[in-house]
Amino acid sequence: MGKINEVDFMPNDDEKGWGVSPTIENPGTLYAAFPTTAQANICLPTKEVGEEILKKMLKKFDETTGMVKYLVELELCWEILAGMAVATIFISIFYIFLLKWLTKPLLYVSMLIILIAFVLLGGWLWMKKDEYDPVVQE
Repeated sequence: MGKINEVDFMPNDDEKGWGVSPTIENPGTLYAAFPTTAQANICLPTKEVGEEILKKMLKKFDETTGMVKYLVELELCWEILAGMAVATIFISIFYIFLLKWLTKPLLYVSMLIILIAFVLLGGWLWMKKDEYDPVVQE
């Protein structure tokens, strides 16, 4: 893979791929186990090493979970997913306008149905009042 670039990192002996550098004067300094390049004040693997690491990670990820086939399917059907997202926005807008026009009538109709139900229940109880014997109930 080439010469390892020695770079100052935060001490972390537990992470795989890192180790304490015996050649650096600071004993807590870690070295990268692969070639790195400094970008934006951090050390990143080179493009070739990064691609190799990504391939290995995806292979291991696929072996353990089988998730890569789903990622490939997402890549194949992104147009359908984008269409569904756009359709969801339009359906939501239509639903909001529908609620705007139907909420008040639905509210008043439901209140009327509840009122009629209570009036009918009261009338039915009024008709059954003669069957109620206050002496037996005490």
